[in-house]
Amino acid sequence: DKKAFDSVIVDEKVQYVIEYIWNTLTPQTGYLVSIDLDNYCDNRNNWMGNYFANRTSSKLTKAQLNIIKGSATVVSAVAEDAGVKITLDSATGDGFYSYYKLDVELPEGMNAGYGYNFGEQRLLINDESIGLGTKGGSCTTLDDGDSTDNRYSLLISIRLTNYPANRNYSFDNGIVRTLHLENIITEESGKIVNLIEGQWDFGVLFTNEGKTIELVNKPVTVSDYDIWSKEWYEATVTSFVLSGFSGYCEYEVTPNSVSNTIGISPFLVLKDGSKYALMASGGSSSNYNYYLTVPISLDEVDYVQLTDDVILQVN
Repeated sequence: DKKAFDSVIVDEKVQYVIEYIWNTLTPQTGYLVSIDLDNYCDNRNNWMGNYFANRTSSKLTKAQLNIIKGSATVVSAVAEDAGVKITLDSATGDGFYSYYKLDVELPEGMNAGYGYNFGEQRLLINDESIGLGTKGGSCTTLDDGDSTDNRYSLLISIRLTNYPANRNYSFDNGIVRTLHLENIITEESGKIVNLIEGQWDFGVLFTNEGKTIELVNKPVTVSDYDIWSKEWYEATVTSFVLSGFSGYCEYEVTPNSVSNTIGISPFLVLKDGSKYALMASGGSSSNYNYYLTVPISLDEVDYVQLTDDVILQVN
């Protein structure tokens, strides 16, 4: 029934397809036409869904979209200071690795440009910092096609710092996190310049972060070539925690190992055979953090490949 489309907001391309299908039908012919508008609108209207889809240049599954949409709730969305209004448009993540899309409105007469950033961006609980976005480095300016007005958008990614000490903060504890931003900055001739001094805080409640999988039932020994130190290493992996957006590995380097760090580049394999790399995002001589380019439903994971000959099976 063509009237069914009257209440659906679609773009010109979809509207054209609908009109074309309808106009080609005749009373003598009948067709069963299926258009997945629900999945289409999810991909189109959910900004985070589009962001992750673009990272992989592929369409997200409904399970992935549900993880993105259901992982976080924005409690307080608007903050104003120093004549700057910032809106937290959307947030997603698992508490270990999280993403925030912000819309910024500068004072009238100040052009946004494409090089503005925040001096600091942190994730707080009761004023205690539990997550850090590298100063001036974890923001990505989103091109809105107009650098002459006073509005622009940013994507911020924040990872949990010092994971073992903050482990309890990463589960469903019902505590609202504060996304804390300070100062709008830019870079001129290789130097950081403060454009506007101010502070902006937002409340975020992660609602789908409690599920993780511990993949190491007993310590496992790995040895490989560390691409960073360009040396061979041997280590005992004591823990590998996998969540929907990230992974975390704890290990002990063998005393006689040439390298005192490890360079594991793991990837996970889903039950349908799909493979996703776990990207390194920092660590130390005893632990390493990884992030996924797209969220994954843990129910669909078959195993994680640590090295060529070491597999961590999901039970």
